[in-house]
Amino acid sequence: MHGRVTACTAMIVWAVLAVGEARSELTSDELLLIYNANSTDSKELAEYYAERRAVPRQNLIGLDLPLTEDISRVDYDEKIVWPLRRYLWDKDLAAKVRCLVTFYDVPLRVGPRVLTEAEQARVSWMKVKHRRYLAELHGAINGLHALVEGIDPEQKAHVEREQDAEDELRMAFYYYRKHLATRVAYMKDEKEADAIRVKFMPLAVVMDGLDGAEGHLNVTPELLSKAATDRLAELREAASGSGERAPIPPAENCMSDDYPEAIRELAKWKGLAAAYGRLDRDLKTMDFRRSDAAVDSELALLWWRPYKLIYQIANWLSCRANLNATDQNEMVRKVLGEVTLMHCRLDGPSPQVVRRMIDDAIEVEQRGLSGTVYVDLDPTRNTRELTWQVRALQWFIELVGTKTAFQVVVDDTPELFRPGGCPNTAMYCGWYSLMEYVNAFEFVPGAVAYHIASGEAISLRDPTATYWCKEILNDGAAATLGAVMEPFLRGIPRPDEFFGLLMTGEFTLAETFALANPWVSWRVIVLGDPLYNPFKTCPQVVVEDVLTPSMLPLDYSAERFRALPKGPEDLVPRGTRPVPQ
Repeated sequence: MHGRVTACTAMIVWAVLAVGEARSELTSDELLLIYNANSTDSKELAEYYAERRAVPRQNLIGLDLPLTEDISRVDYDEKIVWPLRRYLWDKDLAAKVRCLVTFYDVPLRVGPRVLTEAEQARVSWMKVKHRRYLAELHGAINGLHALVEGIDPEQKAHVEREQDAEDELRMAFYYYRKHLATRVAYMKDEKEADAIRVKFMPLAVVMDGLDGAEGHLNVTPELLSKAATDRLAELREAASGSGERAPIPPAENCMSDDYPEAIRELAKWKGLAAAYGRLDRDLKTMDFRRSDAAVDSELALLWWRPYKLIYQIANWLSCRANLNATDQNEMVRKVLGEVTLMHCRLDGPSPQVVRRMIDDAIEVEQRGLSGTVYVDLDPTRNTRELTWQVRALQWFIELVGTKTAFQVVVDDTPELFRPGGCPNTAMYCGWYSLMEYVNAFEFVPGAVAYHIASGEAISLRDPTATYWCKEILNDGAAATLGAVMEPFLRGIPRPDEFFGLLMTGEFTLAETFALANPWVSWRVIVLGDPLYNPFKTCPQVVVEDVLTPSMLPLDYSAERFRALPKGPEDLVPRGTRPVPQ
C-alpha cells in the first residue's frame, strides 16, 4: 500500500525466510516477565499476569533494581543485561523467548554512556588534533589560493564557505588546483612556472599526504616538472629517513594503544584530510550524548554483540526493514544475523490501573473491541513533520472508513477534541498537544489509543504532569504507546500501520508494535498486555489492506536463533566492561 521492494529482493528474502516456520502468533511461553525484586507491587503484578495468561513460572525473573524511572548505563549492564542473559541460558530459554515484558517499577529509561577517564583523555587528544588539522588544511587551501591569480575574494568565500568536512575541504583545494594548473600552462617564464610548481608540492602533501601528492601531478600534468618531483622526493626522504617505511597501524579502535601513532602516520602518508576525516568519524562514535534510551527498547538488542550507542538503530522486526535494506546482502544479514527481541511493558500510574489493563485485555479479547474511532487531524499544528503525519493519519482514516464497520470521527480544526467530546472511544490517534492531555475521552474497556507527540511517556507516575500515556491509561484505555524522551516524530509508529495491523486480528499488541516500530535502542515504548489481540475474534481488515506481502516478515525463529552465541560470556556489553563474575 505504501511501499514496494524489488521482485529480486523479495525472492531473496523469501528464499531465506522459507527455511523457517510459518509465522505464528506470540504465545505465553515465549514471554519473559521482568519485575523489580525490590517492589512488592511489581512482583505481584507479574505473578498476577502469569497466572491469568498461563505464563510458565520459569518465565518470570525478579531483578535488583532501583525504585526510580531512570537507571544508569552501568547499572543497566550489570543489573539488567547480564542477569537476563545468564537466566535465559541457565533456564534453556535463550532460543525460546521472543518478547521481554517489563512490569511496574522497572525503570523506564537507561541513561547515556559515560566516558571513563582514559576515554576522556583520548577524546581530548583527538579533539586537539582535529582542530589543529582543520586549521592546517585551511592554511593549505589559503596558501594554494595565494598562488592563483584571477580568483576574486567573493568567489573565494563562495568556494570556502565554512568548510569543515573532509570532502568539502578536498573540493576547495581541487578547485584552486585546477585554476593554478591553468595559470601555469599559460606562463611564458618556465623558471617562474617551476617555482610555483615547487611551492605547490608541500601544500599537496598537507592535503593528501606523501602518497597522494603525486596523484595531483597525474591529474594536472601542467604542474608536473623535474623541480616538482625533486621537491616531493625531498619531502619523502625527510619523512621516512634512511630506514624502510613502516606500515600504518590499522588501529580500528580509537582507544587502542597504537591509535595516536596510526593517526600521525595517516596524516603523513595519506594527508591531513584523511586523518581529519578519520578523527571526525571516530569522535562521533565517542559522542554518547544521545546514547540514552527506553529500557524496553534497549532490551530489544539483548543478544546483540557490541553495537554503537549513538542515535537509533533500525528495527529489523519492522515491516519497513525490507524497504530500508540497502542491498540483498544486508537483508540476509538481517534475517540470519543478530537476534532482535520484541518488547512490551505492563506499567501505569498505579498498580490498580495495571491490573485493570490486564483484566480488560483478557475480557475484551474474547468478544472483540467495539466503539468509535476518533482521529485528530489538524494540519496546521506543528508543521515540522506536516507531510508525514497528515498522510499517515489520512491513510488511517481511509482504512477505517472504507474497510471496517467502525464509525470514524475526524477533527480537522485547529483545536483538539473538547473535554467529553469523544464518547465510546475504542481507538484514538491524534497529534501534537505536547505533554498537555485533553480529557476528551470515554474509553471503552480494551481501548487502544496514542497521541503523536514528543515525550508523552517521560513519566508514568508524576501526579502533577499531564503526559498523554499516563492519562490515557488513567482514563481507562488498555494500551498506548509513547516516548520516554524526544524520539523525533518519525520514531513513533505510523497510525495506519499500527492500528491497521492490530485490526487484522493476526497480531498481538507486542507483535503489532514490533512490526510498526521503526527504531530500537531508542525512546519509544508500548504499554499494555503483550498478548492482547482485540480483533482476534472480529478481524476488520486483512494484512494486504495494510501492507504489501513483501513488507511482512515471516517467523524465521529456527534459523535466526542459530546466530545466538554459545553463552552469555561471549557477549561483552558494548565492548567497555568485563563480564561480571
